[in-house]
Amino acid sequence: MKRATSLNTRSTPGESVSLACTRFGSTWFTTPIVLVHGGSDRSWNGVPLPLQLTALGRPDCALLVAPDVTVGALARHGSSWRLAVPNDLALVGSAHHFQVLGAPPGGALFTSNGVTLVVGLR
Repeated sequence: MKRATSLNTRSTPGESVSLACTRFGSTWFTTPIVLVHGGSDRSWNGVPLPLQLTALGRPDCALLVAPDVTVGALARHGSSWRLAVPNDLALVGSAHHFQVLGAPPGGALFTSNGVTLVVGLR
């Protein structure tokens, strides 16, 4: 059964950003997942994005974000991350791209949608 995974965001300008990954379908208590943060959703080391993951046996999944920074976790019906946004005017207008990848034990790799956050002024 294909299970849908979605990545959502909620922000508090100037303080922090919350990202939440939710999964629908059967429970997934100890699924290893990775939050991917990238500065681009167009290319990664010269490779155009999105990058289809057909070589990994998942033609229905794609890497949408350059994996510049990754954070691993074990999912328990979903995961959330709270990321501090520095109070730095140099960040205004900068775009930050996120995606979640996961592979449940004995299951197939899955990917979430991508989310782009643009730092703005209050």
